[in-house]
Amino acid sequence: MLKRSILFVAALMLLTACSNDRNPLNTDDYYVHIYKYDGSIQCEFIGYTVEQMKVQLTMSMIRIVDCYKSSDGMDYPAVCGYITGRINVYVIPRNRLDDALDLGFQVLPGD
Repeated sequence: MLKRSILFVAALMLLTACSNDRNPLNTDDYYVHIYKYDGSIQCEFIGYTVEQMKVQLTMSMIRIVDCYKSSDGMDYPAVCGYITGRINVYVIPRNRLDDALDLGFQVLPGD
């Protein structure tokens, strides 16, 4: 019984020693957040929805993991005809980033 316990502990230690701290499913490793301004103009145009803009990526066969509306974080004066700073954000596989950049998307700062 003691021999079996020692073997179990030794095997467990070997497995633990061989693991690395990086999670293979970590989205930071495999996915990137990209964005494009939605084109909204105060008092004039509400901008393109996430779904409307999504077509640009799907037509290029870029898989979208997640998408949402956000802001560029800047303050803009409340003036008709001025931009709003709203952006459409998409999470895509990192290996398709160059294709998305060719379509005019940008990497979300901090990603």
